[in-house]
Amino acid sequence: INHNWLNAANVGWSWDLLQQQRGKIESELGGEDEGAVQDVMEFRFGWSFESFFEFLCQTLKRQLVKSQRSTASLLTAKRPTESLRADARLRLLALLRLQTLLKEVQETDACMFICEMPKEYRRVPFAAKALRAAWRALD
Repeated sequence: INHNWLNAANVGWSWDLLQQQRGKIESELGGEDEGAVQDVMEFRFGWSFESFFEFLCQTLKRQLVKSQRSTASLLTAKRPTESLRADARLRLLALLRLQTLLKEVQETDACMFICEMPKEYRRVPFAAKALRAAWRALD
């Protein structure tokens, strides 16, 4: 899975694919421990559940910064363009999708004890609320 092709629209499909591949590898290895399964995934695809989780954490951090910029731009623009509005909507969708996916990945058996939710995760509801409020203020 090439990380250069991932975006908010298809990251869920990538997660689904990783889970499918995990199941196949587990069958191939005949009941090896989870660490061995994840090692093979990392070797074959360049991703394990842990590295995918870390990728999502880094993406969340970047998206929070971008959402703050979008909120500020909406609030300070005298006449917000449709492009500015569209950017805010995309940022909001990306934040909410990342929030859901991070929780889902963390709750897998492979990540439950090794993947710690980033502190930025707690900021998502506030950032989303600020974006929504700025967006609605324009209407």
